[in-house]
Amino acid sequence: MLWSNSPFRSRILYLGLCIALASGLSGCFTPIYMDNSDAGVTQKLHEITIGPMPERLGHYLGTELIFQLNGTGEPAVPKYRLTINTNESNPTLVVDSQTGRADSASVFVKATYTLTAIDTGKVLTTGEVSAAAPYDRSSQRFANIRAARDGEIRVAQSLARDIKVRLSGFLANQSGNPVQ
Repeated sequence: MLWSNSPFRSRILYLGLCIALASGLSGCFTPIYMDNSDAGVTQKLHEITIGPMPERLGHYLGTELIFQLNGTGEPAVPKYRLTINTNESNPTLVVDSQTGRADSASVFVKATYTLTAIDTGKVLTTGEVSAAAPYDRSSQRFANIRAARDGEIRVAQSLARDIKVRLSGFLANQSGNPVQ
């Protein structure tokens, strides 16, 4: 009796079709963070050295990139050099009309990166990434400074993730295994 009910049967068939489709497509992609011995992308990321970056934002970004590209702590012989130039701006988002003070601000950073081969000096790839982090401002000066620094840290983490993904895609394509 229950099986002859057509809405119930159509739901079971729809669920079965979805499961079959999902299991059929599950092998069609390779996660970019996966250590794939064929691509060797992880090993190539370990072989990237980060060029010096000035200022506090450069310190945050450089530290985060070292962690993102070689979080194992195992030293590798560098084959690539990554140089990054940043352009930071702090636009005010909201201004209180009565006091004339900024209630909210944002840290906006545009970073251009260049990956070069160390042995030949040939530029392999360049790119540009950007990120923004809003933060609230208060009447306390030191709270504003700390909020702006926390925004810089969030922006550096976002930029490092974007740069890692772009470099991983580039290095995967160079090794003959396109990113899917």
